[in-house]
Amino acid sequence: MVFDPLSSQLSHLHREGEEREAQRRAAELQLSYINLSGTPINPEALKYISLAESQEAGTLPLEEKHTTLALGVLDPRQGATQALLERLRQTGLALELFIISPSSLAYGQGFYRFVSAPQEKITSELTVSSSLFQTLRKDIISFEALQKSFHSHNACAWCS
Repeated sequence: MVFDPLSSQLSHLHREGEEREAQRRAAELQLSYINLSGTPINPEALKYISLAESQEAGTLPLEEKHTTLALGVLDPRQGATQALLERLRQTGLALELFIISPSSLAYGQGFYRFVSAPQEKITSELTVSSSLFQTLRKDIISFEALQKSFHSHNACAWCS
């Protein structure tokens, strides 16, 4: 790949223009502005909004502290953004809004790759008596041995 200084310079100028527009919009709406390129984003906060919702509403969770959620938004006047903000407020969260640029939003959405999928709920449980536990403890040296031992004691439906 060849470094193209003209393309790099144009990209830089475009980004600066986006940031100036976001600053103007923040002043117009009397909200704070933030440039996310150097701002840490807490991946734990991303659980409040899916990537699809973030893209549709132009909104990104930045930080959660107690019952307050800091959000970066492109424009809180947009319908999809307003609907999302209302849904979040209905959960009891206080929202702190920051105006961000499209480039900042795209940068922040990259943090979704660090969010793990929700864990599945355990659908069954296994009860082992003390005497069976003592027997198994002596016999088990591998997972296969565990399955075989449970199966021989008819203690496990998933062992077959």
